Amino acid sequence: MGPREDLKVGIGVPASVGLGVGILVGLGWRYTAPRLAVDADPPPLPPGATSYWIRLNFYEYAGGPSWWPTLLLAVIGLMLGVSAGMAGAAIGPGAKQAPLRSDGVVVVLAAGTAGFLTGLWGAAIAHWSPPLIGVINADGPRPDGYDEGAGYSGLSGAPPFWEIGPTWLWFPLIGAVIGLVASAAVIVRCSAARK
Repeated sequence: MGPREDLKVGIGVPASVGLGVGILVGLGWRYTAPRLAVDADPPPLPPGATSYWIRLNFYEYAGGPSWWPTLLLAVIGLMLGVSAGMAGAAIGPGAKQAPLRSDGVVVVLAAGTAGFLTGLWGAAIAHWSPPLIGVINADGPRPDGYDEGAGYSGLSGAPPFWEIGPTWLWFPLIGAVIGLVASAAVIVRCSAARK
């Protein structure tokens, strides 16, 4: 491979990993990060009132969580992947002899770093802006097939929720593992194609 192909692999692999991990972390934010339930149809408050009481029968899902973090994390992952690939190509072991030369180990480390940092961003977004589920208080009998799940007792119809543990631990760890494994597979494949 020439310098141009090295540059494509050295930046393209971490960028692709960052983009993929960003999308996965965004889906993780939506389906695994701890959620907050908000009243989607609050009653009108009298002047001077700051809160209200409700008699709860059961909650019904009204909307959410938003998809914006998935899009944002995909862009963040892509930018982190390009940055990590460029940094790896600039400071890697062959950079002085052949600028922007990509070594396999450097590419794998750059992609792992991009995956880790993208996961860390996802955990930060989950902490600062947790997924919001809009709910309404439903009156009358509970529907057939009423589900107590979705992360909250009494919430019916919400998207699935899977508890995986602390996002500060799992999002970066899973991102790094995906980055390392995916980039190592690409490097092995490229090495086999060269022979």
